[in-house]
Amino acid sequence: MRVFSISDKEAPVAAVRSWLSRHPHVAHKIHHRKLEFIVRDILRDYCQCDFNLTTQTRDRGIDLYSFETDQGGLIVEVKGFGPAHKVDVRVVRSLAGVLVRENACRGLIVTTSTFTRDAQKEAKALAQPTQRYPLDIDLKSVSELLASLRVSDTRTSHSDTKAYWESTIRPLAKGNFPTH
Repeated sequence: MRVFSISDKEAPVAAVRSWLSRHPHVAHKIHHRKLEFIVRDILRDYCQCDFNLTTQTRDRGIDLYSFETDQGGLIVEVKGFGPAHKVDVRVVRSLAGVLVRENACRGLIVTTSTFTRDAQKEAKALAQPTQRYPLDIDLKSVSELLASLRVSDTRTSHSDTKAYWESTIRPLAKGNFPTH
């Protein structure tokens, strides 16, 4: 049996995902590229929508994207930060710029950390209907994503969270973001 470190870029995605489902509090130790694969797989598995991974370098501010949505593209940014490094307002504004450039009106930021209050306020402000071009940017920590989805390494059906999927995650993947 070969042993991998979760911070190893070569660690098998399935093994890292299984480990993460049991230890979400140390998700920041996962290699950033593996984290992108895991987020992609979670969104693919549960949203019934194909998500593509961009190249590691020169990704133009996009980690994952799907243009299969009913209302335009969904662009995902994954931030593998340590617990003390919160995602700040600059990341939200940067994703807003990418959404405009790519002519997409939906975005998702997933982090191994948390979000500053200013980042949360900015995401809400960008979604206001009073904006000339309202942009919906959803903010999720990996821990929230795993807890709300109750992701397991067996990939069994999650009937106890079906209502959550139907009301929140699936509409998000299909481009139907709730207004903030």
